[in-house]
Amino acid sequence: MHYPSYRGDYVQAGMHCMDITLTELDERKNHFLLATKSKDIQEAKKSGKIAVLLGFEGAEPIGENLGNLRNFYHIGLREVQLT
Repeated sequence: MHYPSYRGDYVQAGMHCMDITLTELDERKNHFLLATKSKDIQEAKKSGKIAVLLGFEGAEPIGENLGNLRNFYHIGLREVQLT
């Protein structure tokens, strides 16, 4: 899969990467389960699937607007490494 460069527009890049990842997970429902709660991890294990937790390495995609964080959270982001 190709993750294009957004030349400093990290919010757009983050949204694009989340969209690609969510599409891939949706296309492979038999193997993967998006985990947004601890019970999702338990459900994945019971059903023989791999639980996937979405995260960013670096907080650049959040930018200076905490509304971006809220939007990313609503689509599945659960972890951000600050550095």
